[in-house]
Amino acid sequence: MGLLQKVGAYFAKPSRHNSLLPASQIREIVLVDPSPTSLYPVEDFPVVSYSGWTVQDVQAALDESEGGQLSQISLLLAAMMRDPVFYHGVMTRIMAFLGTQFKIKRPQHFPEAAYRALLSEWKHILTNDTLASLMKFRICCGVAPADIYWYVKGAYWFPKVIAKHPGNLSYNSVEGRYYYRGRTETYPVIPDGREWLLFHGLGEVAPYLDGAIRPLAMIWYTKQEAIRLWRQYSRVHGNPFRKVKVPGSQRETEDVKALVKRAQELVGGAVFTAPQYADGLSYDLELVEARGNSYLTFVDLVALCDKYMTLVLLGAIDNTQSMPYGSHAKAEVAERQTNKYLASDCQVMAHPLEPLLERFCEYNRLEPTDLPVAYYEYLPLVDEAEKAKTAELRATAIEKAAAGLEKLKAQNIEFDADYVLSQCGIDLQKTATEEDQL
Repeated sequence: MGLLQKVGAYFAKPSRHNSLLPASQIREIVLVDPSPTSLYPVEDFPVVSYSGWTVQDVQAALDESEGGQLSQISLLLAAMMRDPVFYHGVMTRIMAFLGTQFKIKRPQHFPEAAYRALLSEWKHILTNDTLASLMKFRICCGVAPADIYWYVKGAYWFPKVIAKHPGNLSYNSVEGRYYYRGRTETYPVIPDGREWLLFHGLGEVAPYLDGAIRPLAMIWYTKQEAIRLWRQYSRVHGNPFRKVKVPGSQRETEDVKALVKRAQELVGGAVFTAPQYADGLSYDLELVEARGNSYLTFVDLVALCDKYMTLVLLGAIDNTQSMPYGSHAKAEVAERQTNKYLASDCQVMAHPLEPLLERFCEYNRLEPTDLPVAYYEYLPLVDEAEKAKTAELRATAIEKAAAGLEKLKAQNIEFDADYVLSQCGIDLQKTATEEDQL
């Protein structure tokens, strides 16, 4: 079969949009089975949120999400991202993850040219903008869909990963499969790297129930109500009425009207006119202010909601929220807890890339047993002083162990030096691992 016949046979296969690649991209690659059928991204509907959420709306969104319908809960996400503390927690997770190093390990027999091409093109395959969107949806909604389409550059097929809004995603519990609602049709989401990927948490069953929105939705709503009532309280008690006493018999005279107008101009219009009569009859207005520190109810409630939000999103609060009873030691412990979330994010976000690289090898006729390994390298910050102290203690241990071995040898006692040293926590020779062969 000639090249033209191969091209014709390829485009005779149904593609997602029955679209053709530009001729300039076809010349450099031989199109034979298996080849990608997804050449353009899925067209879908935009998901737009709204203001004025009620407690019934929030409860309805949560109830809907129980059945795997993510439309309303994704709208709730957009509203919750307006909250500065919720936004801070989500963005802290995202920015910490984007600060890690992405690496691809080359197996021993993987072609050098294909490896270099993959590394060079990766910044276009999966951009930081896409990663940020996928992270946000995965953290908050529990699952984040990604659309895949393939393009030709040079001598290779490359995937393009596009984050899709989970508001168009639904789960069919009978089939055990997700479906994505596009503009023209509904697509089955098969996360094998051909047309779709799914980024979700560590839960194998119903990961859409593990999103941060579910434990925080009512917390967020409670906080918004507390702020609204606090604002109303402050408006009433922070702007009391002004009272002007005038003779009752002259309340309609021009002099009194001018006095009231002048008072309104001076104090901003909040003026109450209290007529006074000669027989002692008078009118008055009194603002009864709350006794004690009742306004602290709002302060404490908002602070508690902020604490819950930060705790759920970051795993700790002492490293991000300043407390009067905080300490550097507590902040370090909290930071280590937050770093556990970062380490987990690195693993979770790298796992769906395995089928994507399998398809890369498949479509480019590369041996699937030599699959590249993609991962995000998380390196916790090291205290240099602590690192130096550890090295000093290790050097002392090696010195003492060596002296002990010399004494055993001087007394003609037979021993296994490697075993003795290993019992002291000293390994003089690193054991080779599979990773070292990559």
